[in-house]
Amino acid sequence: PPLEVYRRPVDMDTARFLGPVNTIGPSLARLLGLETCWLRPEALRLQRDADGPGTVTAAHFAGHYLSYTVRVLDQELAVYALEPLAQPGDRVRFHVSNQYPPIMGDFFPEDSCA
Repeated sequence: PPLEVYRRPVDMDTARFLGPVNTIGPSLARLLGLETCWLRPEALRLQRDADGPGTVTAAHFAGHYLSYTVRVLDQELAVYALEPLAQPGDRVRFHVSNQYPPIMGDFFPEDSCA
């Protein structure tokens, strides 16, 4: 089924073919308290926070959702939201939605987010 392929692709090429994927590096994974390194943009939730680790660098209205680019440490993450949450320049923090599971699979190196 398409949803299963989207959520549990057989490899990273398939994952990226079906949509954007945030690759979370080791230092960012530790900062965010994540146990995985690959998240779809809709899996991340933003919250404005003057002391947050991320800065919104772009916000684009895309019809039924907003697309944000957030710089945190040395990475840029794509984040999708249904409501306006931030503007470029805003500091933000993240949490991972339990509605959208992380992308997992045997093809990902186990030590990539150690």
